[in-house]
Amino acid sequence: MLARVSTELHTREELNAKGAAPMDCGITSPPTHVLSPKFNIVCQQRPYRGWSAHVQILQAAYEGDNEAYHLAPGLYATGLMMSGGHTTDYIEEPGNRQIFVEIDAAVSLDGRDAEQEHCQDILHAYDITLKAMQDAVNRAKAGGPYHGDKRDQVVRAAKNAILTGLHPKLQEIVRTCVIDNWGVNISEFDTKLRKLYLATCDLTQQRDAKNWHTLAPDFGHESGSLRSWAEYASAKLMPSGLHAIMLGEVKDIRKLLRGPDFSVNAMSSQQLIKL
Repeated sequence: MLARVSTELHTREELNAKGAAPMDCGITSPPTHVLSPKFNIVCQQRPYRGWSAHVQILQAAYEGDNEAYHLAPGLYATGLMMSGGHTTDYIEEPGNRQIFVEIDAAVSLDGRDAEQEHCQDILHAYDITLKAMQDAVNRAKAGGPYHGDKRDQVVRAAKNAILTGLHPKLQEIVRTCVIDNWGVNISEFDTKLRKLYLATCDLTQQRDAKNWHTLAPDFGHESGSLRSWAEYASAKLMPSGLHAIMLGEVKDIRKLLRGPDFSVNAMSSQQLIKL
């Protein structure tokens, strides 16, 4: 099923295994194992005169499966370092320091809220695509059977029942895939509807593209926390060999901060995710 909330992780390795980039503090995956509703319009010639048709549901819609994760408060390696004023892949050599990001409780909550916005966006995308179509097919099934003098008339009547109340983009899929004198092109219907759903889910990426979810290390200043003060003091006072034994590598600790355009809980899924 789709994630409703973001799950807290406590190691960078766990988040990286989910496909996150080195500076990410959270990730939400797109849906997989999606099922669109499948249906047919079954026609039958009546014994004396005319035709009847009813909607036969072959498969119920399924929203799919995805995951959402964010990092708990803590100190996390990035696999990067500063070189010439820019970040680059960390190389373990004397004088190089790997960047570690320090996430406090408030920024961890920001990461959680950002991922949960993606969750809500994807859930809303399901509601306005697959679920909306499933509801329309269910109503048409309940409203049948449909009667008429000719086969194409009863197919058209069932199709019109499905079309009632649907968004124009969903109506276009039905009109394309339900042929009056034949029935439903099930394969084409499935392909078009799943494609629309996944494309609608992808609209959530606007939040990242507009930098509303950007959390970035403070590259202008080393972190002023007690943890980082102890790290920098020990690096200056201890011989490098002793530091490596007691504290590990010499770290470049940077506090993770909200970007200038960071924004959560300001634009709803209903406002952003539209057909």
